[in-house]
Amino acid sequence: MNAGFVRRALSAVVDLIAVLLLIYVTFLIAGRQILRDQVEDFDRIYEAYTEITEAYNADTELARLEYTAALELAGDDKTLQTKALENYQARLAVLDEQNVVDIEPFNRPLSGYFLNIIYYFAIGFVVLYGIYSVAMNGKTLGRRLLLVELQGKVNPITIFLHDVVLKYFIPVLILVVNLYTGALLLLFSALLDLIMISFSRNRATLRDFVLRMKLVRSSSKSIY
Repeated sequence: MNAGFVRRALSAVVDLIAVLLLIYVTFLIAGRQILRDQVEDFDRIYEAYTEITEAYNADTELARLEYTAALELAGDDKTLQTKALENYQARLAVLDEQNVVDIEPFNRPLSGYFLNIIYYFAIGFVVLYGIYSVAMNGKTLGRRLLLVELQGKVNPITIFLHDVVLKYFIPVLILVVNLYTGALLLLFSALLDLIMISFSRNRATLRDFVLRMKLVRSSSKSIY
């Protein structure tokens, strides 16, 4: 019997967490320092940027507290409430303008650093997930725990196409370019899978049809 959407989704979540956790560990051990080494004088730049950001956050929080106090003093007086809001907005505008000026010298080096972090996780995910899935012959941790088995023309190429290229590659690629668009595409892919599994005769996704494969519920003996 083909596996339903919930079982497939949960198995995918388990695998995602496992792979992302491993990538994060490699980032903490070596990746972070490697990327920081790409930025000249990173420690000084990042320390200064952090101090400026913390000062900006403290100033905006103080402005908010003063605005709250002004509203309490204003009571039901609409004129005083309006004046308090205008003062608050004017102060925020000054703080925002000053913050833009203060962090401008750090934008280019730190933007490159943070962008490289995104690349690190995106490329690392595609590569590591591919190795993980192929090395396990499709019998990933999530599928073992949820008793789901990949059947059909199962070989390293079809496993990589099914589990990585047709499932995650395009959303991850777009995620690198635009975070929100990539996230929306991931949600759309999940919704498409839900619709096809729920209403197709064979309870299969588009990648299942293309590769003539299927995910079925299995016994613990067969999955192991």
